[in-house]
Amino acid sequence: MIAFFTEDSAVIQIRGRLDGPGGTALGQTLDTIPPVQYPHWVLDLSQVEFIDSAGLTALLDGLSLANEHGCQLAIYNPHPAVKLVFEISRLDELFLLVDTIDQQEPFAQDLDRNAA
Repeated sequence: MIAFFTEDSAVIQIRGRLDGPGGTALGQTLDTIPPVQYPHWVLDLSQVEFIDSAGLTALLDGLSLANEHGCQLAIYNPHPAVKLVFEISRLDELFLLVDTIDQQEPFAQDLDRNAA
């Protein structure tokens, strides 16, 4: 897992599997983000080829944490297999899935709608 920061965004790149151990690592990483400095959280799932219920739970916990801090969370470019899991579980209606980081303006608007 790699984290990097832009002016107001924390981008976390996750690779491989998002399962129990991966979910724990994601939670620990999200806990270290200073929310005032980085109000936009982007989870790059383009290199995640497998996600299970533990991984989905970690993402839901991350969304809850972001909302608690007044931050916005988006899922960037999920791998097709992962995107299918989002669609089947209908979590694509809860999370904002973006194909490019350039979608930050709709990202902010959509996440504000979800937080309400």
